[in-house]
Amino acid sequence: MSACVSNTLRLPASFQPKYDSKIVTSLKTAAVSGVLFQVSDSVFRDVPVRQVELCRTTEAPTWSTTFVNFLELMDRNPQYYNKFYIVDFKRGDKPRAEINKDIDGLASLSIVYSKRENREKITAMTNLPCAETVAPYLGKELITTSIDWPSIEQINAALKAAPNKLKIDRFQFNTDFLVYLAERQTILKINPEVAFERTYQGGIF
Repeated sequence: MSACVSNTLRLPASFQPKYDSKIVTSLKTAAVSGVLFQVSDSVFRDVPVRQVELCRTTEAPTWSTTFVNFLELMDRNPQYYNKFYIVDFKRGDKPRAEINKDIDGLASLSIVYSKRENREKITAMTNLPCAETVAPYLGKELITTSIDWPSIEQINAALKAAPNKLKIDRFQFNTDFLVYLAERQTILKINPEVAFERTYQGGIF
């Protein structure tokens, strides 16, 4: 007996999901290949921001563009699905793409972004994020937070150089559920513990 637990994602009222048949096809290819996606919570929280005191503007998350670009790269190079079992989107000290292996040889593609801040003194020529006049903020500090992802060329280079993945028994599973989700333009978001989850008999999934 097993259970599936999920958390409800709260989206802005203005959010309108769009069905994209091309993305669905790409997700189904990944699903049939048995690829899982590991996405850290910081990926959703870290967004480009400009602020001074309570005056603040926030842009949309940037990871979705990298995700779509990744799928397009895989469509052009389906042989790359033989290189890894998991795609891991996470934050690090610098943007990079690399293949990592667990102690049993499980290969993961890490796509790592970095978060950086730029601080500048506000002048009469500064374009403020949300205030109508600059006068009350002159001399104060404007903080701009940027999110940097590795380029698609970096991801391609990491995959091109990687050897084919080893056969890992715990990752030989039926992909029907992944395909079911892909057909609905959805992915199964896992966490690092899932790959080592144990069955009630003590074995590893």
